[in-house]
Amino acid sequence: MGHEPEGGLTPARTITCPDCGRVVTGGALVCEACHAIVHREAVGHLLERAKREDDAATARPVWAEALALLPAGTVQHRQVSDHIRELDAELHQRKRDAPVPRALAGLGAVGLLLWKFKFVLVGVASKAKFLLFGLTKAKTLLGMGASLGVYWLAWGWSFAIGVIVSIWVHEIGHVVAMKRHGLNPSAPMFIPGFGAYVRSDRVADTAGDRAEIGMAGPWAGLLPALGFWAAGAALDSDALLAIARVGAWINLLNLIPVWQLDGARAFEALSRGQRLTAAAVGLGAWAWSEDTWVLALAGLAAVRAFGRAPDVGHRGTLVSYCGAMLALAAVVALVQVQTPL
Repeated sequence: MGHEPEGGLTPARTITCPDCGRVVTGGALVCEACHAIVHREAVGHLLERAKREDDAATARPVWAEALALLPAGTVQHRQVSDHIRELDAELHQRKRDAPVPRALAGLGAVGLLLWKFKFVLVGVASKAKFLLFGLTKAKTLLGMGASLGVYWLAWGWSFAIGVIVSIWVHEIGHVVAMKRHGLNPSAPMFIPGFGAYVRSDRVADTAGDRAEIGMAGPWAGLLPALGFWAAGAALDSDALLAIARVGAWINLLNLIPVWQLDGARAFEALSRGQRLTAAAVGLGAWAWSEDTWVLALAGLAAVRAFGRAPDVGHRGTLVSYCGAMLALAAVVALVQVQTPL
């Protein structure tokens, strides 16, 4: 019986046995007449090529290609399989020991900004009553349950819970900021497949206040993203790292300055020059994170710079917006270092 190729490689359907000359069909790896390995010559060339590769990452697929042409149960198949396992162990260890200077540099820079927004971060992290806010509301629980079901069907229960936690903490950030400004926020309401939202009894008085409330969501959402990243890195869990990346993406998406997103609230308080500054910072964040969402964010920020804008912008909003963008992009970059594609 033929061995199923590891990397999706399909051996030639018709080949001549190198020993007896019989035509071998059906993708068989062993000649039925003389029991010779029919791809012996190709395997030899592949193994020579694999041994010339200096890097495990480039050698591994060549070894795998040779394995796909060797019949299971043979000495050669076992030897090649053992060597592939050794390469996998080396690559796994390399991933764990990979340096993270580029991502850590961005994360360290934005760490200096975290103290400025401690009213959100401390409020969400240390006051359990805020995290439990609204969990007694039937509509909130029904919406959360429906959203959990949608994400569960798409990605599994553990990933679904991680996404729900990320969205919930983001919305609680808005709740904390609204209460700080004397507003009466509603409980977070989930829309399956689209996220969640919080309403208040009235609109904040100034553009700066509205921007602060809007930015509280991404800053709060940074907490679970960092938490899932730290747990994923410590436990070497790709699942937790994936949740961290999606959590960061959710908050980066909210920073896009369009429609009712948090970024639009922030841009209401930014002058044209400040919007261009935000776009430039976004390009810088993309340069070291290499993340498509960050690039889209920077591009749309540049486009919005040419729309209607106040003559005098709110400096604190600019710092908050750029800091959140850099911090979330840093989380994405950290995950990419842990799970290189």
